[in-house]
Amino acid sequence: MGKYEVLFFDADGTLYDFEQTEKYALRKTFKDFLLSYNEEKLLPVFKKVNLAIWKEFERNEITAEKLKAERFRRFFNEIKITGINERDFGLKYLENLSENNELLSGAKELIEELH
Repeated sequence: MGKYEVLFFDADGTLYDFEQTEKYALRKTFKDFLLSYNEEKLLPVFKKVNLAIWKEFERNEITAEKLKAERFRRFFNEIKITGINERDFGLKYLENLSENNELLSGAKELIEELH
């Protein structure tokens, strides 16, 4: 078998624990907007809304730019939150999402071994 010069990995769910990152980002964004956050109640609603809108994106029914605000418009509608700018909330969520970089168990060792 030949030697590979380059290997590509999808980061989310392969190297990084996206589940934990998503929880962190949503919790922190609610805090940043001074909103009460109950993960047990809100996270499942967010996941449902987020999954549905990403499926729309995959079918080219919504653009990436519109998705950023629309997922939070729909989420806020589901949980009855008003008076929050969905676009601002979405941008802050993405910022918070980029802050947390918890690796999956064994990811660091895998990359070190491959290096």
